[in-house]
Amino acid sequence: MDFERGRDPVKALDIGLTSDPEPGRKFLVRFRLMKSCPEYYPLQRMEREGRPIIATTISIREIMYNPYTFSPVKSAICRIDGIEGLFSAFWDDDEKLWEISQ
Repeated sequence: MDFERGRDPVKALDIGLTSDPEPGRKFLVRFRLMKSCPEYYPLQRMEREGRPIIATTISIREIMYNPYTFSPVKSAICRIDGIEGLFSAFWDDDEKLWEISQ
């Protein structure tokens, strides 16, 4: 992996949380989806164990709009190391982090 053991993953990866990750760049995500589906079990386990979830950007999507607040939300398609499939990560402006959520 591209992070140093014993250091905060955000600092070690030089993520740049306030900017959009470029394709191919690794960044830290939080898992916030409580949906119980087999494809989410590895992410739920990583979050429960407190392990950092490191994603690699595949592409940046157009800005989407939150259907509840009608505010714009940044979105990225990403791959999680060691987990099959692609995921959508959304920028949470309140907490200043990327998350995989609804």
